[in-house]
Amino acid sequence: MQSISQAKGKVEKYDSLVSAYDDALTLTEMADEEEDLSMLSEVEQLINDFIADLSEQRLLTLLSG
Repeated sequence: MQSISQAKGKVEKYDSLVSAYDDALTLTEMADEEEDLSMLSEVEQLINDFIADLSEQRLLTLLSG
């Protein structure tokens, strides 16, 4: 049972990363279409958060073997 819950946790984390990536991409495209530089800081924050989460997930994957 524990391996099923671990697998579910990994899938949920992956889904979260995909969602964060999609959000950053969508906001980037909106800002580009509208030529709105005021959205740049929000896009940058989303990207930085995504990179941090991705790095954490990579490390956890490496440590779990």
